Amino acid sequence: TLQLVLERGQSFGWFASYWIIAGAIIAALTIFGLIIRELTSDEPIIDFRLFRNLRLSVGSGLGAVIGFALFGSTFLLPQMTQEVLGYPAFRAGLVLFPRAASMFIIMPVVGRLYNVVSPRILIGFGVTLLAISFWQLGDLSLTVKFSGFMGPLIETGIGIGCSMVLLSTISLSSLPMAEMTAAAGLYTLIRRVSGNISYAVLATLVERRTAFHRVSLIGLASRKPALSVSILNHRARMAAYTDCYTLLAWMFVLA
Repeated sequence: TLQLVLERGQSFGWFASYWIIAGAIIAALTIFGLIIRELTSDEPIIDFRLFRNLRLSVGSGLGAVIGFALFGSTFLLPQMTQEVLGYPAFRAGLVLFPRAASMFIIMPVVGRLYNVVSPRILIGFGVTLLAISFWQLGDLSLTVKFSGFMGPLIETGIGIGCSMVLLSTISLSSLPMAEMTAAAGLYTLIRRVSGNISYAVLATLVERRTAFHRVSLIGLASRKPALSVSILNHRARMAAYTDCYTLLAWMFVLA
């Protein structure tokens, strides 16, 4: 119900809809009930008490931020290139390839560096690179070429490779072996839920920021009759996507 509320809230007018209100109440009550049930059970399915471990709780928090941005950008980029830049589906998919390729190359290197370089340095470097790359994506315009995506996405892949792999390792490193499986499941759950929420949050942000920028551009269109409604809508949409990338960049700065 939480996922449905987040995904459909924008189209139903959020809390102007009884359907959304009912879904939000059900989500709040059931999540609260889940937490109470798991904290009081001798054999919980999701052992929230493991969050007493500082490394696991901090690592899960950072993993949630990175998961939000990773899954969110995987949703935003192909949609932006198809809607705004007119790419066919295959070409839009190819835009993500530099990120995947750089992740594939850097992960074994990071695994070897783990025994030589402090994980704080590697994770800090990775998160900083992610902030820079998303800031660059937030500076794109309608004139961007296919090659213009390569630099930021290679940086994104390296940043994810330096941070994601080590985060999971460090988060679980101080736990006893008996709790390792439960902790790994909890870490993965937090990252996955964060990624799912990012789809809904960013989709809503894109719609709202598009409307905001469209209103801002109406005055410009009145002064420039040659500026068609189609161009105005494309500019507003592009500005909305870049706003989302800038938001993700600030999330990495805070992380």
